Amino acid sequence: MTKASQFRRTQGLSLVEVILAMTILAMAMVMLSQLVRLGLRAAGEARDVTRGQLLAESIMSEVAAGITPAESVQQVPVELEPGWLVSIEVQTTMQDGLLQVVVVTERDSDSQNKARFQLSRWMRDPSLPLPTDDASLEEEGNANAFLDSSSSTRGSELQGGTS
Repeated sequence: MTKASQFRRTQGLSLVEVILAMTILAMAMVMLSQLVRLGLRAAGEARDVTRGQLLAESIMSEVAAGITPAESVQQVPVELEPGWLVSIEVQTTMQDGLLQVVVVTERDSDSQNKARFQLSRWMRDPSLPLPTDDASLEEEGNANAFLDSSSSTRGSELQGGTS
């Protein structure tokens, strides 16, 4: 064998090398496509959970404002958001006039992605009457009198005087 014939044999790729390279490329493409699919699914779940959080906060604000009654309901469809269900659970607490309100939003079971978000808040019982102006003014006056006496005492202490 001459040097020229030996040089020509090593110049190209064999069929086995080409098949091996194509197999490695195909496996890498499959893995990358799985990663993209996983990323898209996670992004969709994050979008749904964020949407559920916004719905829960909106409904909780409606309950706090008195637009929606503070009553327990189970899996009621959300009018403005098709495919979403809301549950409201209202519980009394040990403190009179204080309620624990739990709002749960979740995707309808027919949907592919089951997203769920739960929000809990303690709030004043809206069925109780607000304090009258006389009572609140009296409480405010007592608080101001306390603050005035403590600030005047503190002021005389700062000036070096005694009270």
